[in-house]
Amino acid sequence: MMQIQSLQIPAHQVYGFASLVAPGLGHFLQRMPFRGVLWLMGALTLWFLLYMSLLEGIHGGGTPYSLVAILVAFYHCVSMYAAMARSYQAQRDLAPAIAVQEMMPVYLWKQVLGGALAVVGAIAVVVWSGALADYASAWFTRHAHGGWWHRPAWGQFLSQTALLWGMTALGGWLFWTGRKEREGALQAIRERAVVAHALQHGGRITVAEASMVAQIPLHEARTLLESLVLERHAIESEQNGIVYYHLTN
Repeated sequence: MMQIQSLQIPAHQVYGFASLVAPGLGHFLQRMPFRGVLWLMGALTLWFLLYMSLLEGIHGGGTPYSLVAILVAFYHCVSMYAAMARSYQAQRDLAPAIAVQEMMPVYLWKQVLGGALAVVGAIAVVVWSGALADYASAWFTRHAHGGWWHRPAWGQFLSQTALLWGMTALGGWLFWTGRKEREGALQAIRERAVVAHALQHGGRITVAEASMVAQIPLHEARTLLESLVLERHAIESEQNGIVYYHLTN
């Protein structure tokens, strides 16, 4: 039963993911509206600052928007952690240091941080590119008619855009790395669940049983058991038309 529960998404992670998408939402779901409002107002302030910095960046001034974009991404992650920590500590009654270690595995942090960086970076690039296109169009139109217009800050545009794309690429790489590590971790959990079930039933298991224990489709359960056979951890036999997999060690 413990093996099966480990394959499910814990309640504290649900609250965390809610606040990752919309800071404060996880606290609202936990019936803590005051904390939820504080986190939500902070997010709206940062997003507004990012939008304004993108517009001001065209004129060569204002706050560096690449830094603001990173702050927005980290704010979402911190909001996720805050909502998750409140739920986790309330359920387990653990010290903060222990809760941090047990709350989320490293691969999930990579996915969360990478996803936040990639999404915020991509949004910033789209907004910045659209605003610059409008400004450049107006500048060229005015310049063609002999009028005077402030030149776009092309140097800052190139450097800040490179930073935003670098942020987006880094986020995508972190997310992909975390996802690969997550697949490996889930595979190990499923294998342990299947082996534990087999040991409790005389060292043998069927595809249907493996599917139920590991909570995966039948074809994935068959693949998992066949991988144990290939690694010489199990042997395959048939009795009365039913295929059994027997553990060897």
